[in-house]
Amino acid sequence: MVMIELFVFILAAVAFSFGGVCISRIPQGKSVIGGRSECESCGSVIKWYDLIPVLSYIMLRGKCRNCGAKIPVYCFVVEILGGVIGLLCYWFNGLSINFILSFLICFMLVVIGFIDQFTMDIYTSTIVVLGVLCFVYRAANGIDVLNLLLSMFGVSGFMLIMLMIVKGSFGFGDVELMFVSGLFLSFEQMLLAFFIGVMFAGITGIIVLVKNKRSGKDHMAFGPYLAAGIIISYFFGYQLIMWYLGLFL
Repeated sequence: MVMIELFVFILAAVAFSFGGVCISRIPQGKSVIGGRSECESCGSVIKWYDLIPVLSYIMLRGKCRNCGAKIPVYCFVVEILGGVIGLLCYWFNGLSINFILSFLICFMLVVIGFIDQFTMDIYTSTIVVLGVLCFVYRAANGIDVLNLLLSMFGVSGFMLIMLMIVKGSFGFGDVELMFVSGLFLSFEQMLLAFFIGVMFAGITGIIVLVKNKRSGKDHMAFGPYLAAGIIISYFFGYQLIMWYLGLFL
């Protein structure tokens, strides 16, 4: 079992290493499957032995072998995150179709979250891919029509109404993210995911305001917190809901 889990971690970290490529290239309009990986500072082609997930970053001490420029730390974080998510998907689903689908969905959520953090934008192409994966996941696990409609339109509908009433309260990409994620999570999980996202965003906003003395009118990306909420709710949603209800029973 340990060997399987180690293999899952390594394979997941490798996959999320590609996620780092997506995070870098999609906002630039570059192909995510064509071309060799290059240093963003000197343009030198990165050798294969410097592309080993997690280990290469540590061995290179976070710097380009050729020019010494710092490698973005998010590359390392994404690879570690990928390994952890891979293990969670395996522990949660075993070696099944749900393992593959849930991993790919989490992969897209992480890519969307990081891109939004860096660019303040959620790209339609990533939402489409996420939506297709979520649809396949829901179709493979059976469809409860009422719960599906509540999941897709409940939170996203509320966000859309708030967006129309209070300009800038959410981005339209945030609404799209929650809409397609309703194909992945149940209505109860979606409510929790939204609550977690709002809570994380609120805590981060307070810290930023206190630390940097920024104006409360400054915008911050909400996608990363929603993505985190969705992932957490998928793995631990029902346990958290039962724990919370247990406080009042």
